[in-house]
Amino acid sequence: MIRFELRLSPQHATALFAGVVQVNLVQIREAGMTGQAPVLRGLHAGAALRRAGVQPKTPEWGRLVELARAHGEVVPIFYEPLDPNEHVKDWLTVLADGFGDCDDLAPAVAAELLAGGLPAVPISYEPKSDLWHVVVGYREAGEARLIDPSRLGGMD
Repeated sequence: MIRFELRLSPQHATALFAGVVQVNLVQIREAGMTGQAPVLRGLHAGAALRRAGVQPKTPEWGRLVELARAHGEVVPIFYEPLDPNEHVKDWLTVLADGFGDCDDLAPAVAAELLAGGLPAVPISYEPKSDLWHVVVGYREAGEARLIDPSRLGGMD
């Protein structure tokens, strides 16, 4: 594990997250998961569970995660609010943990989109003073789009 102590502007953070995307791409390729997007699919699965009334970090959610893993199905993934130590997780760690905050989820989703052939990049910005957020910009059918993996994962 490598630890960095960095003070970054949103623009510098975007560059850092682009590097994390490259690490994630290597992991996706090594895992043979190109084009499968398990994090993005997991965020959608988690959203469906929440709409059905199942909340993360409950015994019912845990049972569903274990069943999904045991049967090779899509594992639900959720947004976990700000990590107090601001650790940035790679793609494999997000999959193993089943959750992440915006700086974990956005680079993972951007890498999955890239691996699937869509141009994508994590974009960091400061919606409030001293609060950063990371989303994914991508291009599909010639049209620029944004996806917010954290909102998809349950962020209010």
